[in-house]
Amino acid sequence: MLETTLTRLADHLSSVDGAVTPALRERSAIARLAAVPLTRTHRAPNYASDLGLRRSDDPGQYLVDAARLVGVDAIEARSAFRPDSVSRAWIAGELSDADLAGHLDCMINFAGLWDDAGALAQFIVDSDKLPATLRSLTYLGTALAAIRDDRTERVFAHLTAATWVTDAESCMSTVRRAAWLTKRRGQHEQAAAILRAERRRLDRAVQQRRLAPADRSALAGVTFNLEALTSVHRGAEVEAARLLLEAEAHLDEGDVVMVDDDHRRRYLAQVRVNRAQLTAQDEHRLQVASLKLDEHLAWTRAHHNESISEAMALAGYLHYRCGRWSDAAALLTEAEAIIIDEGAPSRLTSVRRNLVAAHARAGDDAAAQAVLERLSMDPSGVLRLSA
Repeated sequence: MLETTLTRLADHLSSVDGAVTPALRERSAIARLAAVPLTRTHRAPNYASDLGLRRSDDPGQYLVDAARLVGVDAIEARSAFRPDSVSRAWIAGELSDADLAGHLDCMINFAGLWDDAGALAQFIVDSDKLPATLRSLTYLGTALAAIRDDRTERVFAHLTAATWVTDAESCMSTVRRAAWLTKRRGQHEQAAAILRAERRRLDRAVQQRRLAPADRSALAGVTFNLEALTSVHRGAEVEAARLLLEAEAHLDEGDVVMVDDDHRRRYLAQVRVNRAQLTAQDEHRLQVASLKLDEHLAWTRAHHNESISEAMALAGYLHYRCGRWSDAAALLTEAEAIIIDEGAPSRLTSVRRNLVAAHARAGDDAAAQAVLERLSMDPSGVLRLSA
């Protein structure tokens, strides 16, 4: 196994005495192997698998703050890391495709070194030795997207056309390619056209019995969701609302075979959140949006625990917008505790800011001040978790 400053840091954190947070312990256990785990919990999310190609500073900030809690300087290990140690091993044939993906996983999800991951991806894409697995190429494409490299589209187009990926896998690569075009290049019409063509391809896959009808429905739902974003970018909110309704209907039906059902429920949860957010843009429909979020929160509690914190945070915010400040504070307080356990600093900051406002409007200045102090003194929530 190739050792790096990051794997050594993870190894140390896995064995250190002290109040290592549950999220840091789980992330360190993965990173010390420089491998992509078979399963991961809400405490160790895979930021590199995001269909929207979003770059988050959360893993890096959480690592630094949680490691500091047990007297470990993660900043030094992050600064000392050199991506060329991985690229040299890759070119020398010392790493398999799985190994490469594992090191990229460590760089992104453990250390938050997006720029280093992007530099490594640039080197590999420019070399004569491109990996040939879905996982490794997806990591490379996501890393390129994080540094806004135009070769992002080429990587995902390559995956879409590969004969060794399943139809479901090809669809997800198409979605990532379209996300790159609409979110990073402003090519909204082209992205929408690619998504519509993908649904026609899914129809053919069902006819040829490569996908079950429910698989096609779920995957089509994902494409409708992103197509709605292209409509929002073009200022066509009515069309976006129609597409999101289509997305929800498609994701909420049938028994999937080639699509992971947990993923289907996660995508469904995201679509419902997107519908509520779009509705809430109209001040006259805030009550409708709030009701939708309350119903969605009840659904996540029963069907998808990992989506609860996002639903709860937005439901609390909409209660605040509707003037129900005590209800908002109760939901946001619950969301704060869950997000602390998840180890997501940016989401924690957002929830706490809304919670400060809810307490203040409800007339509880002492509670508002206490949240302000947590926001300032413990941005990642590690001190409260260890208390």
